[in-house]
Amino acid sequence: MLGWLASGQDRVPRVVGPTKSGKERKVPLTTSLEAALRGIRHARGPRVFWNPDGKPFSIWQLHERLWGACRRAGLRRIRWHDIRHSFASQLVIAGTPLRQVQEWLGHSTITMTMRYAHLAPGGGREYLAALDPNHGNLTAIQGGAARSLA
Repeated sequence: MLGWLASGQDRVPRVVGPTKSGKERKVPLTTSLEAALRGIRHARGPRVFWNPDGKPFSIWQLHERLWGACRRAGLRRIRWHDIRHSFASQLVIAGTPLRQVQEWLGHSTITMTMRYAHLAPGGGREYLAALDPNHGNLTAIQGGAARSLA
């Protein structure tokens, strides 16, 4: 659910649980999304989106809202999980550490998050420089004493 969490003297929108696993999760929002949500804020309860009668949207109403937004934007119909996948992909492409992506997605193991690893910039090649003897960071242990390989 997307709800309002208390933060100091103000309430801010945050994605909160319970989740599929039953654990609560908090996911930060971008500044621009937070500002947009504040623009539609109401005082009827802890959730951001409500029916006119004050009851929360059903899952089908949420699907209809998503599909309507896709139609108005000229996009094909997508699923909520597609948005989740895009969220993860965009974070990894931007260089966000996989452990952080794992936390925000709520994956219990890094294995689930690793499906996005191929999207990471450079594919890890930037770390190979540490193995280059000319890099200056390598040391070897010889006779109990460390000596630089550079």
